[in-house]
Amino acid sequence: MRGHMTHTKRICTITASVLGLAVVAFSQDNNLPASGGSQIKASDQSVAQNYWSNDRLANSTSMPLPKLDLPAEVTDNIESPTKSSTKIAPRIFPGTRPTIGPKDVPQQSTSVPVKSQSTTQATDQPHAASASLISDIPYNGYQVPNVNMYPYSAVGKLFFTIPPGASVPAGDYSCVATVFYDSHTVITARHCIFDFATKIFYTNFVFFPAYENGPNPAFNNGWNVRYVFTWVGGATSTLDYDVAFVQLADAAGFGCNGSSGTPPIWSYTGSLGVWIFGAASQYNTIMENALGYPGLNPLNYSIMYQDTAVSSAYAGGIVQMANPVDVIADAGPWIVGLNPGAADDGGNNTVNASNLVTGLSAGRGSSPLTMYGPAFLTYNVWNLYASYTQVPCF
Repeated sequence: MRGHMTHTKRICTITASVLGLAVVAFSQDNNLPASGGSQIKASDQSVAQNYWSNDRLANSTSMPLPKLDLPAEVTDNIESPTKSSTKIAPRIFPGTRPTIGPKDVPQQSTSVPVKSQSTTQATDQPHAASASLISDIPYNGYQVPNVNMYPYSAVGKLFFTIPPGASVPAGDYSCVATVFYDSHTVITARHCIFDFATKIFYTNFVFFPAYENGPNPAFNNGWNVRYVFTWVGGATSTLDYDVAFVQLADAAGFGCNGSSGTPPIWSYTGSLGVWIFGAASQYNTIMENALGYPGLNPLNYSIMYQDTAVSSAYAGGIVQMANPVDVIADAGPWIVGLNPGAADDGGNNTVNASNLVTGLSAGRGSSPLTMYGPAFLTYNVWNLYASYTQVPCF
């Protein structure tokens, strides 16, 4: 009989003095921002793989988006002086195309747009928005043309179990996660791995890339999770810190970054690049593609869709975009320069600001058509990633 895994939790507070990293402290914090993680034993990884039967995958609950007490109106270029006191030029770190896996053969989607507010063809270029409300900005929602095509292949579903005692009801859940920048890492929202209110890490993690009506054997089905890492303490309870990184084992189910003699995940899926902004106001305004798994009947969070819309600064460290919250699932990536099905050598779709993650869906406000997420800035995203890279990968 399959049962819930026994999970060993380890929270490690990481500071600049320990690692020699530029972990930033802000004057409004009572104490330093604290990052930390939970290491998952090999035996628990095996239990998690066995736990996720097809029935459990199908019957899991899509993690509910946190409801934020925010007004719908866009606040023009509000910057928190303690978080964005120095505006710097954005930094772009390109992703990597897959080297193995299914051929990128474009397929025509037979789906129709979902809750489309505009039939105007969107582009992946910066776009000036004149509306005062973000939900007034046109968006399109439609099924991706081919889930096996890069960069869609780098997006999937992270399944997990919330144990009793957390502020969210116990049970089996899923979020969206994205293969991020390096060979063995996915990015997701903090509330998809960790309950900040109770300091409880979740359990039974398995990541399924290019998920479509179930596991995708072309991408080695489910991938074991070795470590989850996020902001765990200090003055980091706000949405701008709702980011987490997940370390994956190799294709064999053990090892990391190819140490098992089998490939890491980016060989199968590719990885998306990242755009780290110098200030949240630099998001005004950028055309994004948000990817996720809709819950509209009969899709049942099992088919990948994308929403094309404009992102905009909301307030210090928070950005927003027009997004039907029942269409794009929790923690789905916001991508600038979405460019699928390009040349096999990657020469025209991993440079020049293409296929770059710039945010993720992490909350909703009073407007039913507005999504909020953390701005990808140095203090909240890149400092966390720098700390996460100290987690051993062998």
